[in-house]
Amino acid sequence: MLPTWDQALDRLDADPDAEPLHVVRFGQQHNIQGVLAGTPAAGKWLGYLTKYLTKSLADPLEATADNPARREHAARLIEALRTEPCSPTCANWLH
Repeated sequence: MLPTWDQALDRLDADPDAEPLHVVRFGQQHNIQGVLAGTPAAGKWLGYLTKYLTKSLADPLEATADNPARREHAARLIEALRTEPCSPTCANWLH
């Protein structure tokens, strides 16, 4: 079970050598626009955001060799995804 935000911060504060497993930072780009749900623009911006949020999602996994916690996390994630359907019509349970 994932800890709450406050619990995660408390764990980091309790151990001076602790580091977060993943850090996400956004660049200095600012293009603030209003978007209404259900409009063509909403779909466009959702696709754009999804593309860039997931663009380098696997990069941190390359550094798992020197970090047992990351390696174990990646192994649990991969094992869970073996049987977790990605949609109601996904047939990955057939393997």
